Amino acid sequence: MTRQPIVVSRSVRRMSERIDSPRESPPEHLQNYRSSSAWVLLGEPGAGKTTALEAEAKATDGHYLRLTEFIDGPPEECWRHRTLFLDGLDEMRASGHASVLQK
Repeated sequence: MTRQPIVVSRSVRRMSERIDSPRESPPEHLQNYRSSSAWVLLGEPGAGKTTALEAEAKATDGHYLRLTEFIDGPPEECWRHRTLFLDGLDEMRASGHASVLQK
């Protein structure tokens, strides 16, 4: 018998968009951000960012992919008209590809 993993609803805090005024909001469920046009999920390694992004992609009929796939590969038809959940921002920064994100 194969066990399905249990995915716990994640709580997140919205950070202030202003660098000179860092403030955090009270914790909210990640799914509360589904109507947002874009958001970035930040967290420590092992905090569950990948699991959360995969779960949100599945719950919303979105498409999960690594940021490197998005940047290095050609656009794919399956991305069309779907929300993309891009993972690996921290790895991109660590590998020295941060300049790609500033374009």
